[in-house]
Amino acid sequence: MMLILLLLAVMGTAAILAAPVDSITIHGLAVSSTGEGSVVDISISALRYGNGSVYVAAVPETGEGFGPSAQVAAFVASRVANVDLDNITFLVSVRGLEAAVGGPSASGYIAVAMYSLLTGTPMRNDTVMTGIILPDGLIGPVGGVGAKARAAERAGFKRLLVPYGQQGEATGSIRVVPVLTIEDAIRELTGVALRVREVSEDEIDKRPYREVGRLLFELVYARFNSTVPPQLRQRYLPPNLGELVGKERYYTAASLIFSSLNRYLTDNIDSVPNPLGIAKSIADEVAGSLDAMNVTTANLDILVAIYRRVYEVRIILDAQERTRDEVAAAYARAITLPDWVTAIRGLRGGSPIPPQYLEDLALVYFEYARSVYSYLYSLVGVASGPLTRMETLIRYAMEAFNEGRYAATIALSLEVIADASARMNLITVGRIGEELWERILGVVRPRALDNMWYVSRWGGSNILPLLYLEYGDYYREAGDYFTSLYFYELSSIYGSMVRDMLKRMGAPVGNITVSVDVPPQARASVDVPGDGGAVDAVAWFARMIEPYYAYISLAILLLAGIIVVLRLLMH
Repeated sequence: MMLILLLLAVMGTAAILAAPVDSITIHGLAVSSTGEGSVVDISISALRYGNGSVYVAAVPETGEGFGPSAQVAAFVASRVANVDLDNITFLVSVRGLEAAVGGPSASGYIAVAMYSLLTGTPMRNDTVMTGIILPDGLIGPVGGVGAKARAAERAGFKRLLVPYGQQGEATGSIRVVPVLTIEDAIRELTGVALRVREVSEDEIDKRPYREVGRLLFELVYARFNSTVPPQLRQRYLPPNLGELVGKERYYTAASLIFSSLNRYLTDNIDSVPNPLGIAKSIADEVAGSLDAMNVTTANLDILVAIYRRVYEVRIILDAQERTRDEVAAAYARAITLPDWVTAIRGLRGGSPIPPQYLEDLALVYFEYARSVYSYLYSLVGVASGPLTRMETLIRYAMEAFNEGRYAATIALSLEVIADASARMNLITVGRIGEELWERILGVVRPRALDNMWYVSRWGGSNILPLLYLEYGDYYREAGDYFTSLYFYELSSIYGSMVRDMLKRMGAPVGNITVSVDVPPQARASVDVPGDGGAVDAVAWFARMIEPYYAYISLAILLLAGIIVVLRLLMH
């Protein structure tokens, strides 16, 4: 009753009564305080009216995280069904007896039910499921699988879907089917064989990505050379820089150079006068430039990325206490912000984005970020460094939204979603085992490419999705799977954001080009050590032989003289 009154107050009595409603009941699995499993009916209704919200009513109370996980289930279901949530409201009603559904453990099942409602696809009545839904569409681990399997068998169900890796925990004669993704669960519960599109990177327009990646590399490298004394550069530069440039992994090279710059500044920040004052001045100036910039389908993703870096500086500046490392990080990030601005000013093409569209998209991803944060908190159970950082990002995102900085809200929200998604998968790996990493990466990377395929098809910008994908590949090859997953998640969520915007605007939107070049004075200072080539081979060679100009000139004169003498003797 309280749920109905709330809905009437929020959405309006007439609208609720007039809204078309579709409903479905699934049979969730719960475990009581005594360890006994039971079946709990969960009714889900979809109202063809609303704003994508999920409302929950439960008797008895559901475990912590049920509400946020149901909201994430709605986001994932709408993505898989390719249906906008703008005009949908979900009502979830849980009625059990002695057992409560344990937090998000039914969210994977709920996501499939929501997909069923959005697409009109019937579900099997002989199969039940347990498993949490993650923001990237993977199915995460749950507790009490053995008790749930026994309860499902007693209730007469023939099959039980469990998270991949937990099939060995089930007991009894019920058929147990492991599922790794939402597509796996949909196939087993509806018979619909969904697959993430197998996208070749050749199908994606990489020209803007390559040009911006190289531009950022050259500018950041020039920044490094202008900051670090020549005699110290080799000490801080990564040894594989030449190899990366030779393979045209420019963003990876730029990121590693930035890390080198950060390390140098951490060691020498005392020699920088008023680093925080300088950082604030630069960050404020760049933020002002971004605020005044016209947002287009050509620059949306890189604009969002720059705002993310501006707020990285601001969060450190606003802290009551700062470590030496944080001061150096704020200064390093600030002095490279103008390089990103140079890159964004070189983008041409695309279509202007109406402010209302940007506001709507910011609200969608802000609510998504809040739900994902609450979801992760319910899984972890205690505040930690990463959770505290996410809470800070959400606070700044809300402030930015209230100030009308919608691109900044999107930037901070995407950071929370990507980080939380990666950490939820880390929990899964901790439960199942390290061998799961490659399977997870093998799911998330194709999802990122699928989003890029749509964006490229519609003429949008895949610059940041491709830059982050490149960096994720680097860490995957290095065996740092968590960091690789984090960048894959960033790649996927940035692509998802651009895809959503293009869909709202009605694609296609036109081609994108990059027309800014590195200033000559910056290009002349770029020199790649190692065995992998140079950014400007002519300039590099000239600098290498410069100390020997006098000897080379003398040798040339002597050679010319010898040639003259020989010719005279021949005649």
